[in-house]
Amino acid sequence: MEKVVLITDADTPLGYEIAKKYIASGIRLIAASGSDEKIESFSSMGSEMYLQVKWSRRSPISARNLILAGLNHFKRIDDAVILQTPYAGLYRGSGKETGKSAPAVSPEDTVRTAGAGRRRFSDIQFADIESVLDTWVKGNLFLIKELTRYRTGRTEKEMGSSIALVQYSKVNVSDFTPLEALILNGFESFIK
Repeated sequence: MEKVVLITDADTPLGYEIAKKYIASGIRLIAASGSDEKIESFSSMGSEMYLQVKWSRRSPISARNLILAGLNHFKRIDDAVILQTPYAGLYRGSGKETGKSAPAVSPEDTVRTAGAGRRRFSDIQFADIESVLDTWVKGNLFLIKELTRYRTGRTEKEMGSSIALVQYSKVNVSDFTPLEALILNGFESFIK
């Protein structure tokens, strides 16, 4: 029986590359993405190999629905790869750099705003802090909780081998803002 892997953020450059490697290896894939838009190069894959599910990092219900959709489709989830890109929105200045005036941060903003107008922690708006924590901390915790809930009570063979949290950033770790360092180091400690 072929392995089933869940991967988040398959619509990001890193997520896409990881998903492509899994598919090329013959691994069945549950691809969580932040939009309904189908990933073109995977859309020709048959449903026996690939399932794309829209997932909102801000919602515990969405995390549960992602797991249930994968289980309903493939009957099991062997492994999970959760991508973490916590720098979304932390580089944005007043909005002039990105053409946005709102402080909203979304997973989709991650790629578009990285590197634009880096700010000090004292300059970050409360709404930005709340949005980043809701998206990049709570979202991953919701999904990890649902994955561990699914795995509870199953034998080692039934539950697969791993839940991997992959943290990546386009900036050097020495350039992290305090909020970025909190998110990255907090998750590293949590996983350990």
